[in-house]
Amino acid sequence: PCAQILDQATTESPMAGIAAALQACTSAWVLIVAADMPFVSADLLHAMAKERQHYQAVVPYSDGRYQTLCAFYHQSCLATFEDCLFKKQYRLQALMQRLNTQCLDEVWLKQHDPSLLSFFDLDTQADVHQAKQIMNHRKKS
Repeated sequence: PCAQILDQATTESPMAGIAAALQACTSAWVLIVAADMPFVSADLLHAMAKERQHYQAVVPYSDGRYQTLCAFYHQSCLATFEDCLFKKQYRLQALMQRLNTQCLDEVWLKQHDPSLLSFFDLDTQADVHQAKQIMNHRKKS
Protein backbone atom coordinates (compact mmCIF):
# COMPACT_ATOMS: atom_id res chain seq x y z
CA PRO A 1 0.00 0.00 0.00
CA CYS A 2 1.02 3.56 -0.71
CA ALA A 3 0.80 6.30 1.90
CA GLN A 4 1.64 9.96 2.20
CA ILE A 5 4.12 10.55 5.02
CA LEU A 6 5.05 14.03 6.17
CA ASP A 7 8.36 14.77 7.85
CA GLN A 8 8.57 16.74 11.07
CA ALA A 9 11.95 18.33 10.48
CA THR A 10 12.42 22.03 9.96
CA THR A 11 15.01 21.45 7.25
CA GLU A 12 14.23 21.40 3.56
CA SER A 13 16.59 18.46 3.09
CA PRO A 14 15.15 15.31 1.51
CA MET A 15 16.97 13.48 4.30
CA ALA A 16 14.15 14.37 6.70
CA GLY A 17 11.57 12.90 4.33
CA ILE A 18 13.49 9.66 3.95
CA ALA A 19 13.90 9.39 7.72
CA ALA A 20 10.16 9.91 8.16
CA ALA A 21 9.44 7.17 5.62
CA LEU A 22 11.79 4.79 7.43
CA GLN A 23 10.12 5.62 10.76
CA ALA A 24 6.62 5.03 9.39
CA CYS A 25 7.31 1.95 7.32
CA THR A 26 6.63 -1.50 8.75
CA SER A 27 8.64 -3.38 6.11
CA ALA A 28 12.41 -3.91 6.12
CA TRP A 29 12.98 -1.78 3.01
CA VAL A 30 11.73 1.57 1.73
CA LEU A 31 11.84 2.57 -1.93
CA ILE A 32 12.27 6.31 -2.33
CA VAL A 33 11.39 7.95 -5.65
CA ALA A 34 11.22 11.73 -5.96
CA ALA A 35 7.91 13.13 -7.11
CA ASP A 36 9.63 15.10 -9.87
CA MET A 37 11.11 12.05 -11.64
CA PRO A 38 8.47 11.22 -14.27
CA PHE A 39 10.33 8.53 -16.20
CA VAL A 40 11.50 6.08 -13.53
CA SER A 41 11.71 2.64 -15.10
CA ALA A 42 9.85 -0.22 -13.43
CA ASP A 43 12.44 -2.60 -14.92
CA LEU A 44 15.20 -0.63 -13.25
CA LEU A 45 13.44 -0.67 -9.88
CA HIS A 46 12.89 -4.44 -10.08
CA ALA A 47 16.56 -4.98 -10.93
CA MET A 48 17.65 -2.69 -8.09
CA ALA A 49 15.48 -4.64 -5.65
CA LYS A 50 17.44 -7.79 -6.50
CA GLU A 51 20.67 -6.07 -5.40
CA ARG A 52 19.62 -5.49 -1.78
CA GLN A 53 21.21 -8.48 -0.04
CA HIS A 54 23.92 -7.57 2.49
CA TYR A 55 23.49 -3.81 2.06
CA GLN A 56 21.79 -0.95 3.86
CA ALA A 57 21.17 1.08 0.72
CA VAL A 58 21.00 0.42 -3.02
CA VAL A 59 21.72 3.66 -4.81
CA PRO A 60 22.32 4.41 -8.49
CA TYR A 61 25.36 6.49 -9.37
CA SER A 62 24.82 8.50 -12.51
CA ASP A 63 25.98 11.81 -13.92
CA GLY A 64 28.76 12.00 -11.32
CA ARG A 65 26.60 11.68 -8.21
CA TYR A 66 24.51 9.34 -6.13
CA GLN A 67 20.86 9.33 -7.20
CA THR A 68 19.66 9.25 -3.59
CA LEU A 69 16.06 10.05 -4.48
CA CYS A 70 15.65 6.90 -6.56
CA ALA A 71 16.98 4.33 -4.12
CA PHE A 72 16.22 1.56 -1.66
CA TYR A 73 16.96 2.08 2.04
CA HIS A 74 16.89 -0.59 4.77
CA GLN A 75 15.42 0.12 8.21
CA SER A 76 18.93 -0.17 9.65
CA CYS A 77 19.70 3.19 7.99
CA LEU A 78 17.32 5.07 10.26
CA ALA A 79 19.78 5.65 13.10
CA THR A 80 22.34 7.12 10.68
CA PHE A 81 19.70 9.39 9.11
CA GLU A 82 18.60 10.56 12.56
CA ASP A 83 22.22 11.17 13.63
CA CYS A 84 22.87 13.27 10.52
CA LEU A 85 19.68 15.27 11.08
CA PHE A 86 20.58 15.85 14.74
CA LYS A 87 24.05 17.08 13.71
CA LYS A 88 22.54 19.21 10.92
CA GLN A 89 24.53 17.31 8.30
CA TYR A 90 21.92 17.33 5.55
CA ARG A 91 23.91 16.22 2.48
CA LEU A 92 22.61 12.87 1.24
CA GLN A 93 25.69 12.51 -0.95
CA ALA A 94 27.92 12.45 2.17
CA LEU A 95 25.55 10.12 4.02
CA MET A 96 26.13 7.40 1.40
CA GLN A 97 29.71 7.09 2.71
CA ARG A 98 28.41 6.25 6.19
CA LEU A 99 26.09 3.47 5.02
CA ASN A 100 26.87 0.04 3.62
CA THR A 101 25.83 1.15 0.15
CA GLN A 102 25.52 -0.92 -3.00
CA CYS A 103 26.47 1.68 -5.60
CA LEU A 104 25.10 0.87 -9.06
CA ASP A 105 27.24 2.44 -11.76
CA GLU A 106 26.11 3.66 -15.18
CA VAL A 107 27.24 0.48 -16.93
CA TRP A 108 24.91 -1.54 -14.68
CA LEU A 109 22.13 1.05 -14.87
CA LYS A 110 22.14 1.16 -18.68
CA GLN A 111 21.42 -2.58 -18.77
CA HIS A 112 18.02 -1.77 -17.25
CA ASP A 113 17.45 1.81 -18.46
CA PRO A 114 19.59 2.42 -21.58
CA SER A 115 18.70 6.12 -21.81
CA LEU A 116 19.02 6.72 -18.03
CA LEU A 117 15.78 8.69 -18.22
CA SER A 118 14.87 7.35 -14.78
CA PHE A 119 17.03 10.13 -13.33
CA PHE A 120 15.55 12.94 -15.39
CA ASP A 121 13.90 15.38 -12.99
CA LEU A 122 11.72 18.43 -13.34
CA ASP A 123 13.58 21.33 -11.78
CA THR A 124 12.86 24.08 -14.32
CA GLN A 125 10.32 25.08 -16.94
CA ALA A 126 12.84 23.94 -19.55
CA ASP A 127 12.82 20.47 -17.93
CA VAL A 128 9.02 20.38 -18.12
CA HIS A 129 9.18 21.34 -21.80
CA GLN A 130 11.77 18.64 -22.45
CA ALA A 131 9.64 16.05 -20.60
CA LYS A 132 6.68 16.92 -22.82
CA GLN A 133 8.84 16.41 -25.88
CA ILE A 134 9.99 13.02 -24.58
CA MET A 135 6.39 11.98 -23.92
CA ASN A 136 5.29 13.10 -27.40
CA HIS A 137 8.17 11.17 -28.95
CA ARG A 138 7.19 8.06 -26.97
CA LYS A 139 3.58 8.34 -28.17
CA LYS A 140 4.75 8.39 -31.79
CA SER A 141 7.02 5.35 -31.34
